[in-house]
This record gives sequence, structure tokens and C-alpha cells, in this order.
Amino acid sequence: MPSQLAHCCDLDPMVIWNNLINIHSSHGHSTIIALRHHFHRLCLERSETMPAYIARVCHTAFLLEEASVIVTDDDIILAVTSGLPHSYDPFLISLNATSDLHYTLSMSLRA
Repeated sequence: MPSQLAHCCDLDPMVIWNNLINIHSSHGHSTIIALRHHFHRLCLERSETMPAYIARVCHTAFLLEEASVIVTDDDIILAVTSGLPHSYDPFLISLNATSDLHYTLSMSLRA
């Protein structure tokens, strides 16, 4: 876009990328609070597929990490599972019975 050319006048792509991040990313306290609020209120929509829902949760986690917030695997698992409807209760019960050694983010998202 022509409006971005002024920020892309360096030969080093990393410098250009950092310029664009600094201009277009909001990292203020109110942004972080809003992202956290959004992250903890995500829910599986009625017509949404599970992969799309998980991608939405992971995208919000990515945005939080970009704002310098530490997001753990447990945070993501909690966000995914707490947004599920009651029809997923048997699945959640089986997760609670899973050994801590086998309970990982990749395991939870594959199930």
C-alpha cells in the first residue's frame, strides 16, 4: 500500500518489519486488558468447527504474546475447554482423568 511506503525505506527487511510492528501494533495496558478479556470469554459458536474455534483461541493467544503477555499451554487449554458447550462434558471428564504426563496442549487439541 502506498501509505506504508514511508515505513519501508530500508534495505534490511527486519528493520522494515520492526518499523511496521511499532506503527501498527498496540501494546498499551488497555489493549492487553481487552485481549485478556476477549481470550477468557471465547466460546465455540454454534456453526463453528472445532479446528476453527481452536485456531481462534490460538490467534488470540498469539496477539497476547505479541503484546508481551506470557500465555502458557495451560492458559490455552483452559480457554479452549471453558468455551465448550455442556455437550462436551464427557470429553472434559476424560481430560480430567488424563495423567499429567500425557496432558499436553498438542494432546488436548488432537483429542
